[in-house]
Amino acid sequence: MSNSQDTNISKKEPTKSIAALQEQLMQGFMYALSIVGLLTAGVGSFEAIEASNEWLVPLYIISYLTVLLFTFWKKPSYRLRSWSLGLLLLVLGFTDFIADGLGGSGRLFLLGAIFITGILLGRRESAMMLIASTATMVGYGIVFSYGILTIPGEIRSSQPLSWVISTLALVMLQLLIHIGLNFLLTQFNQILGHSHEITAELQGYQTALEKQVHERTEHLSRRSAQLETTAAIGREITAIQDSDELLSHSVQMISEQLGYYHCAIYLKEKHGKHVVLKSASSEGGKQMLQQGYQQEIRETSIIGYVLLNGTARVAHDVDQDLMYLEVPELSDTKSELALPLRARDQLIGVLDVQSKDAHAFDDQDIVVLQNMADQLAMAIFNTQLYEESQANLRAARRAYRESSQKAWLELIQRKPLSKRYDPARILDQSDNWVDLMNSAAISGSFESEGNRLAIPLKDRGEIIGIIRAQKNQVNDVWNESELNMLNTLTTQLEVALESSRLFEDTQRRAVQEQLTSEITTRMRETLDMETVMKTAVSEIRTALGLSEVSVRLTPKTQKTNHNGEQ
Repeated sequence: MSNSQDTNISKKEPTKSIAALQEQLMQGFMYALSIVGLLTAGVGSFEAIEASNEWLVPLYIISYLTVLLFTFWKKPSYRLRSWSLGLLLLVLGFTDFIADGLGGSGRLFLLGAIFITGILLGRRESAMMLIASTATMVGYGIVFSYGILTIPGEIRSSQPLSWVISTLALVMLQLLIHIGLNFLLTQFNQILGHSHEITAELQGYQTALEKQVHERTEHLSRRSAQLETTAAIGREITAIQDSDELLSHSVQMISEQLGYYHCAIYLKEKHGKHVVLKSASSEGGKQMLQQGYQQEIRETSIIGYVLLNGTARVAHDVDQDLMYLEVPELSDTKSELALPLRARDQLIGVLDVQSKDAHAFDDQDIVVLQNMADQLAMAIFNTQLYEESQANLRAARRAYRESSQKAWLELIQRKPLSKRYDPARILDQSDNWVDLMNSAAISGSFESEGNRLAIPLKDRGEIIGIIRAQKNQVNDVWNESELNMLNTLTTQLEVALESSRLFEDTQRRAVQEQLTSEITTRMRETLDMETVMKTAVSEIRTALGLSEVSVRLTPKTQKTNHNGEQ
């Protein structure tokens, strides 16, 4: 529950305990008896004197003083004061039976004692008072029936004082019952009303809790879907090795699976002050892509802020955000989130996500999308490295092929390698093979015509020669088994020829290096310039088989400085 709800609960008046209510009720009884009891004690004393029952006067006075004592002296315990009130009614019942028998108010006092004790002290004390009252009735019934006690005079209904005494006793008991019932009903209504308030509050809390649980469930479901989508996108983008496909596929997946109408990727120029739009998912973004859209990197734009500071930037309401750069193609945008694309401590670009709803991005969205941006940045970085390595590899292969082709050309020029194996001299001695061999060289695969066959020889994909073969009989064509064997042997021949060429080049370089070393050594045998030049000319001519070698020393043109000195 919220803090405001907890505060409201703490401010409510706490429900009173049963003991507190009982003590409050007992105090009310005492106040009522102290008011009505004065009149009752006075009239009762006067009636007792007239009936020659003077012994009742001290009892009435003591009873009333006891009520006053426990009404205003709060030091005695609650149980002592409650028992004194119940016993006081029981004693009044005893005395009334002695004075008036069944014609008096003794039964009312006994009934009041049971009621007061039960409501103030509980069921066990009420049962004890019930037993005492019943025993009193039985005891007095016995003593009056057998004449042990007799009533001095019969109460006559025509005597006004008797009516006053009975009425006061009845009023006192009615007042006690009225106060008790009224108090109990009032407290019951208050407790019932409070219970209704608590029930209403609990229902409100339950509704709020259910709403919170529903919102939290939706929130968790959304986060779970975001994490699953992030993982799925991460798996897919890491498998893509083409940078253009990676950028296009990534923004499309983010828009479709996370529900953002526009997603774009901007990449920094290697040596420039602009960031270039490389991919976009919305129709407006694709129009911007066709136009070659780019932004200058500056602090006053959301994209520039992210690139300069390396942190995410969110515009919850683009109409109120001064950094938002309005673009006509993206007029539906209400909120925007830009995230840095960082890979290996290099800030390579920005992932820009826009929504048609204001306040569409919360803190958790930023965390989830930043994790996705980190994966995307690493994938882009790896793809760029892969493409660079592939380009370097292609360049190396191309250079090697060119070098190899040049080496083969030089080798063929130095040493013709075309050989014909025809010990029985059955092959066609003419040059009718040219067309067939040209076809094999152009197609890069074997070409056959009847009993004749041409197979290209390759080195690193470059054709360095053609193998031609012919069967004895004109109608004897080449079968698949023979072609497979020739292909295998051709492959082995290609490897062997390349190894042989490399070996020959190595030997030739070794001879050249050795010859160079020898010539250099001979030239350094003397310090005489004329002798050095003669030795150099002679050794170079002999080593390379040249007809003439000459050396001329030509000094640079003399220059004049600003003072006219040469």
